[in-house]
Amino acid sequence: MPQVGIGIDLTLDYGTASIKYRNETFIHVAKIKGSAKYIAAMRTLAEDAIGTLAGNLSSLPAVEYRPPPRAVTLLPIFPNLTPRNLYHYALEHIQKAIPIFRPATVISPDPHAMALTGMFLDLKASIFDFDPLIFPFIFLSIPDSIQQLSYEACTRFQIAAQQAGLELLRPCTSASRSTLYYHYIGDCFEEIDPDLSCRGDIEMPVTISYTSSSLAASRIRRHDGMLEIPHHSLDLNLGSESSLRKDREEKYWASVKKSIEDVIGDEEVDALFLLGEHNRDPRFREVMKSIMQERGNEDRLGEITGLSRKDMGDGLWYGARGAAVVARRLMWHGGESCLPNAWCEIASYHDEL
Repeated sequence: MPQVGIGIDLTLDYGTASIKYRNETFIHVAKIKGSAKYIAAMRTLAEDAIGTLAGNLSSLPAVEYRPPPRAVTLLPIFPNLTPRNLYHYALEHIQKAIPIFRPATVISPDPHAMALTGMFLDLKASIFDFDPLIFPFIFLSIPDSIQQLSYEACTRFQIAAQQAGLELLRPCTSASRSTLYYHYIGDCFEEIDPDLSCRGDIEMPVTISYTSSSLAASRIRRHDGMLEIPHHSLDLNLGSESSLRKDREEKYWASVKKSIEDVIGDEEVDALFLLGEHNRDPRFREVMKSIMQERGNEDRLGEITGLSRKDMGDGLWYGARGAAVVARRLMWHGGESCLPNAWCEIASYHDEL
């Protein structure tokens, strides 16, 4: 049984990887800066997502992903293996055996997928220093805009991972979702038990990612217990290395503040997570503080900005750590388990799983 969960978080500029062990400890594997081809590919995917948000059709050509063929196994092992059990198991899983009788699907090379493959290979090499990758399964976190708005982009990540000898446990997940998973903020379902409710849980979190090339923000809300992202923004001109910051700094920070305020709107934010390699920029944090103070949240400012959450680590690693949390659960409980969640029925009521 795999003892670790491996998470990878890809941004427009770099990739990070983390490992979660069975004893609940984490290791920051690596932060790898993207090559010129990687950055160009990620920017293209992001621009396509922005165009989709504006109501345009995706400009990316369709690509096809086929999972690698697998042979039938007898896992999970039945506690009382009988011919009847074996018969029902064979009926349920016989279709999974069919791909091994077909030749492998030849996928035409895609330049964007090939550029992403290089990042997966670099991160894979770093992971080898901590884990032999006997089970090459990972959970992937990518920028919200790409995950939310571009199906074609997610397919390319699956192809790139496969070409690097890895396999995604599930399709792409947004960086905001991974961040919430790391902080054990998940969906809740009151119908499971009347005594369990969403009261006291996070209702309106906001994530803000600040990297060299972009500023991204997502407002998340809880609707019928489920967390969803109704409003997201991505600005490729407000990264920390923006020419506007160098030439007209005050105008730059005014634009950053307005961009975040537009995402928050009139909603009352009860948690704010700062992500990205430049999330600790003093001026950036000063602007975030001013936004929350103007909204009357100064009494909980330390908690909201993450300044009091020393135990949770740097926001640079939130995406990779959250992905590792999910990977560990899926590797331990199987693909049918629910994701990290205080009210997860499988985790709460079926400990034998």
